[in-house]
Amino acid sequence: MLNAPRAIRTCARASGIVAVGAWLLACVVALGQPVGGGTPPPTYSAFSSQPRQILVRLPQVSTNEEGSVVIEPRLGTSFGDRPMLRRPTRIAGDVGMPTDVFIPPTEGLVYLEPQPGMEWIAPPPGVVDGELPPPSIPAEIYEGEILTDDAVFPPWEEDAWSATAEPEFRGLLQHIRQKSCERCGPLSFLFPKEINPYPDAGFGIERVEFAPFFIDVTQPQRMYRMRFDAVYDLEFPDRAEAFWARPSNLSAGMGPPAPEPSVTYQDFAFAWETGTEIFSLTTHVPIRVLDPVNNANTAGLSDLTTTTKLRLYDGSHWQITQIMSTHVKTGAVSKGLSTGHVSLEPGILLRYRVDPATYLHAEVKYWFAVGGHPEHSGQILRWGLGASRVLYEHDTFAIIPTLEFIELSFLDGQRAVFPPLAAVDIDGENVYNLHPGLRIVGDTGCDMGIVELGVASGIELGSVGWWDRMLRVELRWIY
Repeated sequence: MLNAPRAIRTCARASGIVAVGAWLLACVVALGQPVGGGTPPPTYSAFSSQPRQILVRLPQVSTNEEGSVVIEPRLGTSFGDRPMLRRPTRIAGDVGMPTDVFIPPTEGLVYLEPQPGMEWIAPPPGVVDGELPPPSIPAEIYEGEILTDDAVFPPWEEDAWSATAEPEFRGLLQHIRQKSCERCGPLSFLFPKEINPYPDAGFGIERVEFAPFFIDVTQPQRMYRMRFDAVYDLEFPDRAEAFWARPSNLSAGMGPPAPEPSVTYQDFAFAWETGTEIFSLTTHVPIRVLDPVNNANTAGLSDLTTTTKLRLYDGSHWQITQIMSTHVKTGAVSKGLSTGHVSLEPGILLRYRVDPATYLHAEVKYWFAVGGHPEHSGQILRWGLGASRVLYEHDTFAIIPTLEFIELSFLDGQRAVFPPLAAVDIDGENVYNLHPGLRIVGDTGCDMGIVELGVASGIELGSVGWWDRMLRVELRWIY
C-alpha cells in the first residue's frame, strides 16, 4: 500500500490555518494603511494646505494656425483624485489653448475650469487684451515643488493625453490613468476605502490579479507551472465518471474492477501557458499516484487537458474571459488513471478590481462527457467566488493571500455502491469546498524572470463531499 506520509497530512491541516490567518491579516491591512514597500507618502484631503507631490510629464508640442510652435507643460499630482494640469503658454504673440480650458463669455480670458463646488477666480487687476493673465496657480507648481490650496484643477479627460502621447510613453500614461481614476462600478458602495495609488507602488500590485489557485484568472499570461496536489478520501471516484470510469464488474464498465468508497491520490502536474494579452493556450499533463481501498495501488500518466482563454472585455475594473477546457483520454482506464472518455468544460470567467491591491474573482463552468457510459457518465455545474489581496509588497517581492469558495453540482449520472454491487442514480448532489491560500512572489532580475511559490489547502463544507481534505503546492515561472 502506498500510504501518504503523515507529514503531508499535517501540512494539509496547518496550511489551511496559516492561510486563513494571513487572509485575516490582509483584511486588517485593507482597513488600515495602504500597501507598499517602506513608508508610503502622507495622504491629505483634496484641498489640504499641506504640500503634495508634483509629477512632471513630457511637454506637448504643437503648432498654431500661423505656424508658431506652442509648448504646453504638463504637470500633475501623485494622488488619484487630482488630474493632470496643463497651463496655456504664449509663444509668438499667440496663446496656445489646450482642450481642457474654459473661456468665460464675459471676461474673454482663459482660466482653468474649477471643480464642482468652487467659484470662479476673478480676473487679476491690470490685465489688458493681448496679455497672458498671471496664472491662478502659484509659481512654485511650475518648478515642481509644492501645490497649495490656490490651485484650480481642470476636469479629467480619460484619453486626452494617452491618445496623443509618444508611442513609448502611451502605455505608461494609460497605466497611470488606470491607477488614478476614481472608484466606479456597481460594487463601489461596498468598498468605500480606496488604496492610495502613489507612484511608488510595489511588485504585488502587478501579480495580485493572477493569485487564485482554484479559480481560473481572466487575464491570459505566459507561464510555466509545476503543481503538486495531495487529496485525501475522495468519495465515489466513479461518480458521473468525472474521476475514473464505471467499474468493470458492472455491465459495460471499463474502470477498476471493484467499486470504491474513497480513494487517496497525489498528482504531479506540469502546465505551460502561452499566447498574447487577449488569447492563450494551456497544456496540462498530470502524473497520478493512486491509493485506493479495494483496488490495487498504481501510478502513471493521467488524462491530458488543453485549455484556451479568449478575453472578451477589458475595462478598468471589470474583465470578462471565455474559457474552454478539453480533457483527453490518455491514462490507463482499467487502472483508474482515466475517465475512459473525452470531456468538454466551457465556461466564463469574471474579475472585478476593487482597488490596485484587491481583486474579486468568479467563474462558472459546465462539464460534460463525450462518449462516456450512457447512464453512468453525467454533467457537472461548477461555480466559484474568490478574492486576492496584497498583504506585503516591495519592489521585487510580495506576499498575497487568497480565499476561494468552490461549489460542484452533480446534475445526473450514476455511482457504484457495494454491497450489493449496483449503480445508483445521482439526483442533484452538491459539494461545497473552501480554499485558503498564500502566494510568495519574487522577481529574480535575471533569466529566471518572475518566480511564484504558492500553498493552498481545501476544507470540505457539509456532509456530502467530493473529498475530505487536500493540499496544493505550486511553483510558477512567468516569462
